[in-house]
Amino acid sequence: TDGWASFAKNGCREIGFCSVSEKLINDVAHLLSRFGVHSRITWKPGVKAWALTINHSDDQMVFANEIGIFGKEKAVAAIAAVADVHCQRRIISHKSRPDRPRWTHKNAYPNTRWEKVVAVNYLGEQPTVGIEVPIYDTYLTDLH
Repeated sequence: TDGWASFAKNGCREIGFCSVSEKLINDVAHLLSRFGVHSRITWKPGVKAWALTINHSDDQMVFANEIGIFGKEKAVAAIAAVADVHCQRRIISHKSRPDRPRWTHKNAYPNTRWEKVVAVNYLGEQPTVGIEVPIYDTYLTDLH
């Protein structure tokens, strides 16, 4: 189990955490979501472990300001500095083109995260629960 904040050779920045425990990784992802931080979980077969990564500038800023990594404060600060510049550029870009709002931002709640659907696989009939909170959201979950 280990965490990191680093820059790749291509300049991409990443904050991450790796563990052999899938439950621990999922629990950390859930805790991060309570702070509004979106993360991605992937299986790393080479090291036989799960990796949780934070790649979006807004999420990296929240992570740096609210959470951090003990013992790796300088690395997190470096990621946050670059993420802050990226966020400021995006804000300026959106303000300079008010006539062209992005469709993904229309009527979306703050911190809404949009991701491309890679695949939809039929898994057969399975019990699920649908919870609707009028006006706000609809949540679907399995029974685990």
